[in-house]
Amino acid sequence: MLLIEAVGLSDMEKVIAVMGAGGKTTFLFQMGRELKDGGSHVLLTTTTQMFMPGEVEVDKSIILSREHNGESSSEKFLTTYPVKTDEKLVFLASRHLKENKVKGISPDLVEKLKGADIFHRVLVEADGSRRKPIKSYESHEPNLPDCSDLVVVMAGANALGKPLTEKHIHRAFLAAQYLESPPGSAVGIEYFARLMEQGAEKARAQAGNARIIAFINQVDQKSQAQKILPLIHRLFKNNFFDRVIVGSCRNPNLNLEIFCQ
Repeated sequence: MLLIEAVGLSDMEKVIAVMGAGGKTTFLFQMGRELKDGGSHVLLTTTTQMFMPGEVEVDKSIILSREHNGESSSEKFLTTYPVKTDEKLVFLASRHLKENKVKGISPDLVEKLKGADIFHRVLVEADGSRRKPIKSYESHEPNLPDCSDLVVVMAGANALGKPLTEKHIHRAFLAAQYLESPPGSAVGIEYFARLMEQGAEKARAQAGNARIIAFINQVDQKSQAQKILPLIHRLFKNNFFDRVIVGSCRNPNLNLEIFCQ
């Protein structure tokens, strides 16, 4: 199954933002490839920081500070980027950082890109998690464009049963505070669901018109999906999510399970 089928992507959903933890970048590149294969022109970007993609991952990478002679000129990009091009999957960032990372663009630029109609879809990584499977949030997180049409809140099933420590949970101290639980407590179904719901609440506050779905990543087999059915039922309890998807973005066959209200 294609990822774009699993999320139920509609023609009207132009800006897709991904937040949370447990595989956001893999999700975005998989969706970008699928949209490209379907003939769409796709922009992939971030509003935080991420690693610079390799040449085989995208058709072109654009760094605004480099392309425009030191000017981080979003306006120039909007007026000069060719509408007709064979570069169907384009990565955009504002400038280089250390360790092969790049700084993303502003949510305002995402909104301008949506209105400019240069790309069919704009895919945005709007959150950081330091490669942990689940996270809690600082007050300024995530950095969602308010023009987002679809927000995917991600978490990795590998967090289940793990202790609330920084080894396993990004911002574990904040997670313990939010859950009103001692640091080191095990992340069971209730805690896992509440941390995903915290993300959904943040998404509603920042992108009020977006459809919000949950993606539980790091589930490689259907038998594993059946084992977390109680978690799926729990995620529908408070009507935060339009649907819940379970599977693995790294599985080339994308054996995804879709659950709806």
